[in-house]
Amino acid sequence: MLTAESLRNSATELILEDRRSFNSQAWWLGVFLGLAIMLVVLAINFVGGGLRYAPDVREADA
Repeated sequence: MLTAESLRNSATELILEDRRSFNSQAWWLGVFLGLAIMLVVLAINFVGGGLRYAPDVREADA
């Protein structure tokens, strides 16, 4: 079982500690990565919504 105690001196903790110091120096990488993920998700959502309503002829007549 994965617990906080098992992660205390593991490689995962060292990676997270390096990332924490890197985020304070290059904060824009996290911001732009988050924005890129958000735009991709929104684009997929809009395309999916368009594909959902495109073949629905009853909605077009109303």
